[in-house]
Amino acid sequence: RAGEDVDGLVDLVRAHAGSFVGIGPRWEVDPEAWWREIEVNSRGTFKCGRAVVRAVIARQRGRIINLTGGGTANSFPNGSGYGTSKAGLLRFTESFGDTLAGTGVLTFAMDPGLVRMTMTEFQLNDAAGKTWLPDIEKLFENKVDVPPTRAAELSVAIGAGRFDAMAGRMLMAARG
Repeated sequence: RAGEDVDGLVDLVRAHAGSFVGIGPRWEVDPEAWWREIEVNSRGTFKCGRAVVRAVIARQRGRIINLTGGGTANSFPNGSGYGTSKAGLLRFTESFGDTLAGTGVLTFAMDPGLVRMTMTEFQLNDAAGKTWLPDIEKLFENKVDVPPTRAAELSVAIGAGRFDAMAGRMLMAARG
């Protein structure tokens, strides 16, 4: 029900939108592809949280997790659209959390790490990805990827309240 408010018993929401197709140096990336990444990653996450926030405020409890990613805490050469959008989500999470202060609703940012998925497979197989992001293939070859179960486990721990003291911050689903 994208764009609609959600009623009912919502305790935990993990908002994630991921697009990363604008690969390469700024002067070579299609501006429309770059902007679409900003829009998909930022607006998608915004709309997901917006759909549930009234319900969790009414219950005076709940947790909202916004997934960040590469480029959030450091530079992301040849992935500036993705990195910019994900860094913006960290600040959005902080601001959203401060706005919700006193409501019983907590926000968290989560970096799931480098996870092998459709988006990273695109980067591995796309000509621009092969040219401008060759380290991703090397990272996978060296088994530096993070299993998706790590982000799921961290989400459950956040939902259980184990990280409430860290609300508004970014948590990492690092390799275990």
